[in-house]
Amino acid sequence: MQFQQRTLHITDIHLNVKQDSLTSVFTKYGKITNVKMQTQ
Repeated sequence: MQFQQRTLHITDIHLNVKQDSLTSVFTKYGKITNVKMQTQ
C-alpha cells in the first residue's frame, strides 16, 4: 500500500528547537523524509 507525499507546515516554534527534536516528535505519525527549517 503506497501513500501520497504529504507536506506539513508548522509555525510558532521556539528558535532553540533542534531539527532532531522536531523530527522525533512527528515520526509517530509516519516516516519523515525531509525537514526544512526557516526563520523569518
